[in-house]
Amino acid sequence: MRKNSIALIVILLILTGSATFSQQAAATAPSSADQKKLEKIHAMYQSYKKHTFPATPDVTVEELLQWQKRDSVILVDVRSPKERRVSIIPNAISQKEFEK
Repeated sequence: MRKNSIALIVILLILTGSATFSQQAAATAPSSADQKKLEKIHAMYQSYKKHTFPATPDVTVEELLQWQKRDSVILVDVRSPKERRVSIIPNAISQKEFEK
């Protein structure tokens, strides 16, 4: 269950970051194509969460930032090393580092 919760946090961060970026982009150059992509991402996430993590609560970026300020959370990036090389989640450690 702990790994599932960690994975969900990572997914939420990615989605929330995408949403934030899309909202910022929309403020400067609205695009219906971007909005449709964002809606599709959110629908995929909701379906995945419903079937995989139904009892796990969502975490907002704001909540995560507050936890990080208080040093009360460890963010674990459970993606493969190949995926981590593509993009980095700030202040996250790898699953291997976490399990030491």
